[in-house]
Amino acid sequence: MVIRAHLRKAAHTALVFGLAVGGLSLAPNSPASAASADCVAKKDVKAVDWAPDPVRVIARCSHIAGGTEARGFLDMLACCDKETSWFTTKNKDYYSDYATGNFERVGINLRDI
Repeated sequence: MVIRAHLRKAAHTALVFGLAVGGLSLAPNSPASAASADCVAKKDVKAVDWAPDPVRVIARCSHIAGGTEARGFLDMLACCDKETSWFTTKNKDYYSDYATGNFERVGINLRDI
């Protein structure tokens, strides 16, 4: 709750500062995206006898809006990111290739088609 109050105060301060300095622009710089989906991405670790263990992303969507594609990504520090192929099929697992190194996070990208 304390964090939420600080964020609200910071957002209010930024809005007031923005209005005082040069107005508020509500027009987006790029077209809005209609891409939407209900997806999960998880890290899959292949246990090996040497370190570091290879990791990959497994992505799955239970809902993908019409005109939307999804893909899972494995974000590695510095290099060697891995991604699944773009997909529109629901309730099917999609896998990236394995990567080794310093793992940072997994997630889902969406795009309009």
